[in-house]
Amino acid sequence: MLELGSVKKLARFGLASGLSFLITMGLPILLVERASIAPEYAAAAGLITAFFVNFVTLRKFVYQSGGDWRVQGVRFLVFSAIFRGSEYLIFLILYRLLGVPYVLALGVVLAASFIFKYITYDRLLFNEPQAN
Repeated sequence: MLELGSVKKLARFGLASGLSFLITMGLPILLVERASIAPEYAAAAGLITAFFVNFVTLRKFVYQSGGDWRVQGVRFLVFSAIFRGSEYLIFLILYRLLGVPYVLALGVVLAASFIFKYITYDRLLFNEPQAN
C-alpha cells in the first residue's frame, strides 16, 4: 500500500504531468491550427518546450530534490532525450505509418509514458532529499 508521502508525490507528479501535457498538446495544436506548421515540427516544438518546464517542476515541486542541479540537469537531459525521442518516434509511427490523427497519437504517447517516467525519476534521478 502507498504511504501518504508517496500519494502526495504521485499527486504532484500528476499536476506537473498535466502542465506538461497542456504544453506538449497545446503548443502543437496552436502551431498546426493557427500558424499552419506541419504536425511533425509542431510536435517537436511542444516536446522541447515541455523539457525545460519539466526539469524545474519535477526537481522542485514533485520530488523536492536537493541534489546538485547541474548533475541532475545532465542526467535529466539524458533521460529526457531517451523518453522524448522514444515518444516522438512512437508518435511518428502512429501518425505517419498507422494514420492515427496527430492529436490522438500525441495523447496516446503521453498517457503511456506517465507511470514509467514517475518510477524512473523517483528511483534514479531526483532521489536526493532537500537539506533543511
